[in-house]
Amino acid sequence: MRTDPDDAAGSPAAAALGVAAAGLQFAAALKGLPGLADLPLDITPPLLALACGLALWRLLVRPHRIGAEAALVLALQGALALWLAVAGAWSGGTASLPRKLAEIALLGPAMTVTGLAVAASPIAFRAFAATCAGAGFAVAAAVPAAVAAGIAVLGGPTDAETLRVQYQVATLALAAGAAALAAGAAAARPAGAVWRGLGVAVLALAALATGGRAGLAGLAAATVLGPAAVLAARGRPGPALALGAAIAVALGLALALVLALADPAGMPRTLARFLEGTLGAGAVRPVLWSEAWRLSSLLGLGAAGFAPAAGLGDLRGWHPHNLALEALVEGGVPAAILLGGIVLACAVAPIRRAREVPPAQLGATVGFACVALVQAATSTDLGNRMAWLWVGMTAGLAVRALPRRHAEAAPA
Repeated sequence: MRTDPDDAAGSPAAAALGVAAAGLQFAAALKGLPGLADLPLDITPPLLALACGLALWRLLVRPHRIGAEAALVLALQGALALWLAVAGAWSGGTASLPRKLAEIALLGPAMTVTGLAVAASPIAFRAFAATCAGAGFAVAAAVPAAVAAGIAVLGGPTDAETLRVQYQVATLALAAGAAALAAGAAAARPAGAVWRGLGVAVLALAALATGGRAGLAGLAAATVLGPAAVLAARGRPGPALALGAAIAVALGLALALVLALADPAGMPRTLARFLEGTLGAGAVRPVLWSEAWRLSSLLGLGAAGFAPAAGLGDLRGWHPHNLALEALVEGGVPAAILLGGIVLACAVAPIRRAREVPPAQLGATVGFACVALVQAATSTDLGNRMAWLWVGMTAGLAVRALPRRHAEAAPA
């Protein structure tokens, strides 16, 4: 199992890295909460500078062993960014192209490296997980009341579309917090497991009110697979399967109870959106997915080329809402293959490195991956910083920070 190489001098920096990375991940959900809404500046840029700066500093000044999965992810991501930049030469998205390419080629790799640095340090990862849980509770305390009042808690105008997007982001924060707590509960002693389990229940109840269906699905998957991964890492596959099944049954029974007791007129918002069939013919996402598939070609439309080709204007927000389809339609077969390689490397890392990392970290990483996959399949685009941070943290299971004495004893 991986030991913590951070000495007394390095621990504060490692903890700061974890806190900054988690704050950056959920800045959109936090910056409009009470006490933060009236700040005269956007908290995202300083958090970005702090997280990326600390990550780069730690990776450069401390010896690290980069495993094959992490090295492959970095190589594939660089190749993907280079290919999409080349494909931008025939893109019809002239207005949105520069910003999107900058996010794919600069922000994306920076977030991946930040994720690698967080995963490489147990102290940084524990700080990240604790901050995720804290952010989840902060959102849980504010969002349900805001939903009931019909107001925006994340800043910006209060039109229906803004509210919908904001509450989707809020649900992702709840899901990540629940993922961290669920894995921690499986790795903790009985008393600690009870408190963490209650925390997961609180976040799950809050997620029922927000309307973020993808986040709720990610939360459910994370609370089942994360704890199971903890037991599997300890060499107990049978109890792992039993625990996962028990949690899934408990979630199903709790959902059935809520449905049975809830007044149809006052149905929790997320459940109402599931039950009203908004994934049917009138939904936007299936139309975007179908159009992206129809417009796909060998070399693609070029980065930011989907919206103009689909007749939606040169607007950044009109992307396919699925990373695989976006890579295929805008970057063609080469981009789809490169993205598939990244996903495969991230899937292999938890399996190969299960015995090398603390069980709680493995379980939380699996839970975070569940949240990320649901988001990637339904919501975000290739320039989104959240997706690439999750990629870095998953592949980062193959990155090991070595003790300083290891470097000093190594031959020149």
